[in-house]
Amino acid sequence: MAGNAISFGLNIMIACGIDTPSNGIVRAIAVAVATFACSLHIVSRWWGIALNNFFGSVKAAILLMLIIVGIVSFAGALPQKTKPTAEDNFGKYGGFGLVETSSYGYASSFLSVIFAYGGFNQANYVRISDLTLIP
Repeated sequence: MAGNAISFGLNIMIACGIDTPSNGIVRAIAVAVATFACSLHIVSRWWGIALNNFFGSVKAAILLMLIIVGIVSFAGALPQKTKPTAEDNFGKYGGFGLVETSSYGYASSFLSVIFAYGGFNQANYVRISDLTLIP
């Protein structure tokens, strides 16, 4: 629960536009969120179940929306600037145009391969800022 609360605090601060939040603010948000969740379940078991059901419904709605938008985009209903081709991804300057030859580049690519095959343990282990292609 602590890891999820700290991840929530970090993501809220990033969503507010603060790229490097202080440790104290993130921990304060995490403690407030954990206290709210525990207090909600202490006061009424039904409120906790209702909140969990609400979040589950939101997750299912987002999943359905992504599927529908993907089908609509594939059908060509959404405007696209250029059509991507295989050359864009696999050409000399496409997917491998910004290759680093330092030890950082090798370590980063090795970890990317391991995470791609092993999967992530939890969604909050990866922040959006960690997924940039160019360091």
